[in-house]
Amino acid sequence: RRTAASNPDIVAVRTPDDSLSLTWSQLLARVDALAGGLAKLGVGHGDTVAIMLGNRPEFHIVDLASVTLGATPFSIYTTYPANEIEYLVEDAGCRVAIVEERYLPVMLEARQSLPGLEHVIVVDGEPPQGTIALHDVEQSNPDFDASAAAAAIAPDDVLTLIYTSGTTGPPKGVQLSHRNAMSAA
Repeated sequence: RRTAASNPDIVAVRTPDDSLSLTWSQLLARVDALAGGLAKLGVGHGDTVAIMLGNRPEFHIVDLASVTLGATPFSIYTTYPANEIEYLVEDAGCRVAIVEERYLPVMLEARQSLPGLEHVIVVDGEPPQGTIALHDVEQSNPDFDASAAAAAIAPDDVLTLIYTSGTTGPPKGVQLSHRNAMSAA
């Protein structure tokens, strides 16, 4: 928020070919819009949000929108099969997953065994029935006060989960707090 206020017109994220380029003010607007949409879906402080995206600008939008709500985003390896996705989503108690279209088949396969996974949001392409387009979520709650949500975050709230690879047993979620990230900066 401070960077967007002090450098609103500097590019914050972009694709290598510049087909998508967002300044800090544009990034903040999309983050706040998505935070509002996620809040409307019931995501709030202490909830988890699964992210299964490649390296693309939307990853940052999704991650920061989740954090803005005081929710805890975590990444799912894009090479995971359905049973490993099931394990992570269930372990994290996740109700929302945000997925790139090319990973959607395996996420939908995993969802069959995850009654608690209420919403699958697709960042690109045409979302199939039972899923939601990211754009639609971003447009769904324009009056949401993202600044107030962000102000309610405490230093010891969990910022993110980083799951271990699971090579020596089931993956374990390592919790990093906002304080951890700010102390490292």
